[in-house]
Amino acid sequence: MPVCDYWSSKGNQKIAADGSGGAFVVWIDNRNGNDDIYIHRLAPDGNRLWGAEGVPATTSSLTDANPRVISDGADGATVAWGGSSRIMAQRIDPAGNRLWTDEGVMLVDEGMYPGVPWNGRST
Repeated sequence: MPVCDYWSSKGNQKIAADGSGGAFVVWIDNRNGNDDIYIHRLAPDGNRLWGAEGVPATTSSLTDANPRVISDGADGATVAWGGSSRIMAQRIDPAGNRLWTDEGVMLVDEGMYPGVPWNGRST
């Protein structure tokens, strides 16, 4: 069963349980001309809950990489990613809406970049 039907280059997929029998899947997607982070929520039966294409965790014009995802414990997710000398994060609500700024919030800025965001419980 496909997670995303949109034709574009994708990679670096990660998955985490949503706490309700389903899952969150994040990936790098270049449908907008640069690498962005997208996320989808899957129901326990595998059905896609956020449309056929998933939703962007960020609409940044910068190159984003190394996504990680974890359930927020309230049927939403927190996504973190690195790229362009920073680490960013975004919280997504149960309906697939971004709760923080469109580009996410910066956790670590240029000059302090340690590489990949946390390795917590995301797989």
